[in-house]
Amino acid sequence: MASTFFGLNIASSGLSSFQTAVNTTANNIANVDTKGYSRQEAIKTAADALRVNAKYGSTGTGVEVTAISQMRDIYYDIKYWGNNSNLGEFQTKSYYLKQIETYFQDDDKVVGFSKIFSNMYDSLDELKKNSPSLDNRNSYISSALTLTDYYHSVSNRMTSLQTDVNQVIATKTAMINGTAQKLATLNKQINLIEQKGGKANELRDERSLLIDDLSKLVPVEVREEDVVNTNFPDWKTGMTTYVVKINGQTLVNSYEYNELECIPREQAQKVNISDADGLYDL
Repeated sequence: MASTFFGLNIASSGLSSFQTAVNTTANNIANVDTKGYSRQEAIKTAADALRVNAKYGSTGTGVEVTAISQMRDIYYDIKYWGNNSNLGEFQTKSYYLKQIETYFQDDDKVVGFSKIFSNMYDSLDELKKNSPSLDNRNSYISSALTLTDYYHSVSNRMTSLQTDVNQVIATKTAMINGTAQKLATLNKQINLIEQKGGKANELRDERSLLIDDLSKLVPVEVREEDVVNTNFPDWKTGMTTYVVKINGQTLVNSYEYNELECIPREQAQKVNISDADGLYDL
Protein backbone atom coordinates (compact mmCIF):
# COMPACT_ATOMS: atom_id res chain seq x y z
CA MET A 1 0.00 0.00 0.00
CA ALA A 2 1.25 3.48 -0.86
CA SER A 3 2.38 5.70 1.99
CA THR A 4 0.30 8.58 3.37
CA PHE A 5 2.56 11.08 1.61
CA PHE A 6 2.42 9.28 -1.77
CA GLY A 7 0.07 11.87 -3.26
CA LEU A 8 2.31 14.68 -2.05
CA ASN A 9 5.26 13.04 -3.80
CA ILE A 10 3.26 12.98 -7.05
CA ALA A 11 2.39 16.66 -6.63
CA SER A 12 6.02 17.43 -5.88
CA SER A 13 7.16 15.72 -9.10
CA GLY A 14 4.65 17.83 -11.03
CA LEU A 15 5.86 21.07 -9.44
CA SER A 16 9.48 20.13 -10.03
CA SER A 17 9.01 19.20 -13.69
CA PHE A 18 6.97 22.29 -14.50
CA GLN A 19 9.49 24.47 -12.68
CA THR A 20 12.10 23.04 -15.05
CA ALA A 21 9.80 23.85 -17.98
CA VAL A 22 9.35 27.43 -16.75
CA ASN A 23 13.12 27.82 -16.36
CA THR A 24 13.59 26.50 -19.90
CA THR A 25 11.06 29.02 -21.21
CA ALA A 26 12.85 31.80 -19.34
CA ASN A 27 16.11 30.70 -20.93
CA ASN A 28 14.47 30.84 -24.37
CA ILE A 29 13.23 34.38 -23.72
CA ALA A 30 16.62 35.49 -22.39
CA ASN A 31 18.30 34.25 -25.58
CA VAL A 32 15.77 35.71 -28.01
CA ASP A 33 18.49 37.93 -29.55
CA THR A 34 21.32 35.40 -29.27
CA LYS A 35 22.66 34.60 -32.72
CA GLY A 36 22.42 30.89 -33.52
CA TYR A 37 20.35 30.00 -30.44
CA SER A 38 17.77 27.23 -30.93
CA ARG A 39 14.61 27.11 -28.84
CA GLN A 40 14.67 24.42 -26.15
CA GLU A 41 11.89 22.35 -24.64
CA ALA A 42 11.67 20.31 -21.46
CA ILE A 43 10.65 16.77 -22.40
CA LYS A 44 8.37 15.27 -19.74
CA THR A 45 7.35 11.63 -19.37
CA ALA A 46 5.34 9.69 -16.83
CA ALA A 47 7.46 8.33 -13.99
CA ASP A 48 7.74 4.58 -13.53
CA ALA A 49 4.53 3.12 -12.13
CA LEU A 50 4.46 1.56 -8.69
CA ARG A 51 3.08 -1.96 -8.32
CA VAL A 52 0.46 -2.20 -5.57
CA ASN A 53 -1.62 -4.97 -4.06
CA ALA A 54 -4.86 -3.97 -5.74
CA LYS A 55 -7.03 -4.98 -8.69
CA TYR A 56 -5.52 -2.34 -10.98
CA GLY A 57 -2.03 -3.72 -10.24
CA SER A 58 -0.01 -0.50 -10.40
CA THR A 59 -0.40 3.22 -9.88
CA GLY A 60 1.26 6.24 -11.40
CA THR A 61 4.03 7.99 -9.49
CA GLY A 62 3.99 11.38 -11.16
CA VAL A 63 6.06 12.99 -13.91
CA GLU A 64 9.74 13.55 -14.59
CA VAL A 65 11.83 15.57 -17.03
CA THR A 66 13.94 13.22 -19.13
CA ALA A 67 15.71 15.79 -21.31
CA ILE A 68 15.89 19.39 -22.42
CA SER A 69 15.97 19.14 -26.20
CA GLN A 70 16.54 21.57 -29.05
CA MET A 71 13.60 22.35 -31.29
CA ARG A 72 15.70 22.18 -34.46
CA ASP A 73 15.08 20.24 -37.68
CA ILE A 74 18.12 19.02 -39.64
CA TYR A 75 15.99 19.03 -42.81
CA TYR A 76 15.66 22.81 -42.68
CA ASP A 77 19.32 23.18 -41.72
CA ILE A 78 20.35 21.33 -44.89
CA LYS A 79 18.02 23.47 -47.01
CA TYR A 80 19.35 26.65 -45.39
CA TRP A 81 23.00 25.69 -45.86
CA GLY A 82 22.46 24.88 -49.53
CA ASN A 83 20.66 28.15 -50.26
CA ASN A 84 23.06 30.15 -48.08
CA SER A 85 25.92 28.85 -50.21
CA ASN A 86 24.19 30.02 -53.39
CA LEU A 87 23.42 33.39 -51.79
CA GLY A 88 27.04 33.87 -50.72
CA GLU A 89 28.32 32.98 -54.19
CA PHE A 90 26.08 35.42 -56.05
CA GLN A 91 26.49 38.20 -53.49
CA THR A 92 30.26 37.96 -53.93
CA LYS A 93 29.97 37.93 -57.71
CA SER A 94 27.59 40.88 -57.63
CA TYR A 95 29.95 42.85 -55.37
CA TYR A 96 32.95 42.48 -57.68
CA LEU A 97 30.97 42.87 -60.90
CA LYS A 98 29.68 46.20 -59.64
CA GLN A 99 33.28 47.28 -59.11
CA ILE A 100 34.16 46.21 -62.65
CA GLU A 101 31.16 48.17 -63.96
CA THR A 102 32.65 51.37 -62.52
CA TYR A 103 35.82 50.77 -64.56
CA PHE A 104 33.73 50.90 -67.75
CA GLN A 105 31.45 53.73 -66.70
CA ASP A 106 30.60 55.85 -69.71
CA ASP A 107 28.02 58.61 -69.30
CA ASP A 108 27.62 62.36 -68.98
CA LYS A 109 29.47 62.38 -65.66
CA VAL A 110 32.43 60.19 -66.64
CA VAL A 111 34.36 60.28 -69.93
CA GLY A 112 34.55 56.64 -70.95
CA PHE A 113 35.39 54.49 -73.94
CA SER A 114 32.64 55.76 -76.26
CA LYS A 115 33.59 59.42 -75.83
CA ILE A 116 37.34 58.76 -76.09
CA PHE A 117 36.91 56.52 -79.15
CA SER A 118 34.58 59.03 -80.78
CA ASN A 119 37.07 61.86 -80.19
CA MET A 120 39.83 59.82 -81.80
CA TYR A 121 37.76 59.19 -84.92
CA ASP A 122 36.75 62.85 -85.10
CA SER A 123 40.44 63.76 -85.03
CA LEU A 124 41.11 61.19 -87.74
CA ASP A 125 38.38 62.73 -89.92
CA GLU A 126 39.95 66.15 -89.48
CA LEU A 127 43.32 64.70 -90.35
CA LYS A 128 41.96 63.21 -93.58
CA LYS A 129 40.60 66.59 -94.58
CA ASN A 130 43.94 68.31 -94.08
CA SER A 131 46.69 65.76 -93.56
CA PRO A 132 49.64 68.17 -93.90
CA SER A 133 48.35 70.18 -90.93
CA LEU A 134 50.64 69.72 -87.95
CA ASP A 135 47.85 70.65 -85.55
CA ASN A 136 45.59 67.94 -86.99
CA ARG A 137 48.36 65.40 -86.70
CA ASN A 138 49.11 66.31 -83.10
CA SER A 139 45.40 66.29 -82.27
CA TYR A 140 45.03 62.76 -83.68
CA ILE A 141 48.16 61.51 -81.87
CA SER A 142 46.87 63.02 -78.62
CA SER A 143 43.47 61.36 -78.98
CA ALA A 144 45.11 58.01 -79.80
CA LEU A 145 47.32 58.32 -76.72
CA THR A 146 44.23 59.10 -74.63
CA LEU A 147 42.61 55.86 -75.85
CA THR A 148 45.82 53.95 -75.11
CA ASP A 149 45.99 55.43 -71.61
CA TYR A 150 42.36 54.43 -71.08
CA TYR A 151 43.14 50.80 -71.97
CA HIS A 152 46.17 50.82 -69.67
CA SER A 153 44.11 52.30 -66.84
CA VAL A 154 41.40 49.64 -67.16
CA SER A 155 44.02 46.89 -67.38
CA ASN A 156 45.85 48.13 -64.27
CA ARG A 157 42.61 48.43 -62.29
CA MET A 158 41.53 44.93 -63.33
CA THR A 159 44.93 43.53 -62.33
CA SER A 160 44.70 45.36 -59.01
CA LEU A 161 41.25 43.85 -58.45
CA GLN A 162 42.62 40.38 -59.18
CA THR A 163 45.36 40.95 -56.60
CA ASP A 164 42.82 42.15 -54.01
CA VAL A 165 40.58 39.13 -54.64
CA ASN A 166 43.62 36.88 -54.32
CA GLN A 167 44.28 38.26 -50.83
CA VAL A 168 40.63 37.78 -49.92
CA ILE A 169 40.91 34.13 -51.01
CA ALA A 170 43.91 33.69 -48.69
CA THR A 171 41.98 35.30 -45.81
CA LYS A 172 38.87 33.19 -46.41
CA THR A 173 41.02 30.06 -46.63
CA ALA A 174 42.48 30.81 -43.20
CA MET A 175 38.93 31.33 -41.87
CA ILE A 176 37.82 27.95 -43.26
CA ASN A 177 40.82 26.21 -41.69
CA GLY A 178 40.10 27.90 -38.35
CA THR A 179 36.45 26.84 -38.57
CA ALA A 180 37.49 23.24 -39.27
CA GLN A 181 39.65 23.20 -36.14
CA LYS A 182 36.84 24.64 -34.01
CA LEU A 183 34.36 22.08 -35.37
CA ALA A 184 36.66 19.18 -34.49
CA THR A 185 37.08 20.55 -30.95
CA LEU A 186 33.31 21.04 -30.53
CA ASN A 187 32.62 17.50 -31.75
CA LYS A 188 34.81 16.14 -28.97
CA GLN A 189 33.25 18.37 -26.31
CA ILE A 190 29.72 17.43 -27.40
CA ASN A 191 30.46 13.71 -27.31
CA LEU A 192 32.07 13.95 -23.87
CA ILE A 193 28.85 15.47 -22.50
CA GLU A 194 26.30 13.38 -24.38
CA GLN A 195 27.89 9.99 -23.79
CA LYS A 196 27.14 10.61 -20.11
CA GLY A 197 23.46 11.16 -20.86
CA GLY A 198 23.44 14.97 -21.06
CA LYS A 199 22.42 17.28 -23.89
CA ALA A 200 25.04 19.71 -25.18
CA ASN A 201 22.45 22.10 -26.62
CA GLU A 202 24.53 25.27 -26.41
CA LEU A 203 27.58 23.58 -27.94
CA ARG A 204 25.40 22.21 -30.72
CA ASP A 205 24.12 25.71 -31.38
CA GLU A 206 27.69 26.97 -31.56
CA ARG A 207 28.59 24.20 -34.00
CA SER A 208 25.57 24.88 -36.21
CA LEU A 209 26.41 28.59 -36.25
CA LEU A 210 29.89 27.75 -37.52
CA ILE A 211 28.32 25.68 -40.31
CA ASP A 212 26.00 28.61 -41.10
CA ASP A 213 29.01 30.89 -41.57
CA LEU A 214 30.97 28.24 -43.45
CA SER A 215 28.09 27.61 -45.88
CA LYS A 216 28.24 31.23 -47.03
CA LEU A 217 31.83 30.67 -48.19
CA VAL A 218 31.65 27.19 -49.73
CA PRO A 219 29.05 24.49 -50.51
CA VAL A 220 28.67 22.36 -47.38
CA GLU A 221 27.48 18.80 -46.75
CA VAL A 222 26.93 17.62 -43.17
CA ARG A 223 26.26 14.09 -41.95
CA GLU A 224 25.76 13.09 -38.31
CA GLU A 225 25.27 9.45 -37.29
CA ASP A 226 24.89 7.71 -33.95
CA VAL A 227 27.77 5.58 -32.66
CA VAL A 228 26.42 2.19 -31.56
CA ASN A 229 27.91 -0.61 -29.51
CA THR A 230 29.45 -3.14 -31.91
CA ASN A 231 28.28 -6.05 -29.74
CA PHE A 232 24.77 -4.63 -29.30
CA PRO A 233 23.80 -2.69 -32.45
CA ASP A 234 20.55 -1.45 -30.87
CA TRP A 235 22.43 0.15 -28.00
CA LYS A 236 23.41 3.76 -28.71
CA THR A 237 26.45 5.03 -26.87
CA GLY A 238 25.26 8.67 -26.86
CA MET A 239 28.15 9.72 -29.13
CA THR A 240 27.90 10.63 -32.80
CA THR A 241 30.19 10.90 -35.81
CA TYR A 242 30.03 14.32 -37.42
CA VAL A 243 31.35 14.68 -40.97
CA VAL A 244 31.57 17.98 -42.87
CA LYS A 245 32.40 18.06 -46.57
CA ILE A 246 33.05 21.04 -48.83
CA ASN A 247 32.82 20.56 -52.60
CA GLY A 248 32.70 16.80 -51.97
CA GLN A 249 35.99 16.76 -50.02
CA THR A 250 36.12 15.88 -46.31
CA LEU A 251 36.96 18.91 -44.19
CA VAL A 252 36.05 17.51 -40.75
CA ASN A 253 35.61 13.91 -39.65
CA SER A 254 34.58 13.91 -35.97
CA TYR A 255 37.80 14.84 -34.09
CA GLU A 256 40.03 15.13 -37.17
CA TYR A 257 40.14 17.88 -39.76
CA ASN A 258 41.92 18.75 -42.98
CA GLU A 259 43.17 22.15 -44.07
CA LEU A 260 43.04 24.03 -47.37
CA GLU A 261 46.29 25.33 -48.81
CA CYS A 262 46.83 28.29 -51.15
CA ILE A 263 49.42 27.51 -53.86
CA PRO A 264 50.53 30.41 -56.13
CA ARG A 265 50.39 29.67 -59.84
CA GLU A 266 53.60 29.62 -61.82
CA GLN A 267 53.95 31.73 -64.98
CA ALA A 268 53.19 28.73 -67.19
CA GLN A 269 50.05 27.92 -65.19
CA LYS A 270 48.30 31.23 -65.87
CA VAL A 271 44.79 30.85 -67.25
CA ASN A 272 45.14 34.15 -69.12
CA ILE A 273 48.45 35.70 -70.13
CA SER A 274 47.36 39.04 -68.65
CA ASP A 275 46.54 37.57 -65.22
CA ALA A 276 48.27 39.00 -62.17
CA ASP A 277 51.28 37.07 -60.89
CA GLY A 278 50.87 34.59 -58.05
CA LEU A 279 47.11 33.94 -58.25
CA TYR A 280 46.20 31.12 -55.87
CA ASP A 281 44.97 27.64 -56.59
CA LEU A 282 43.41 25.78 -53.64
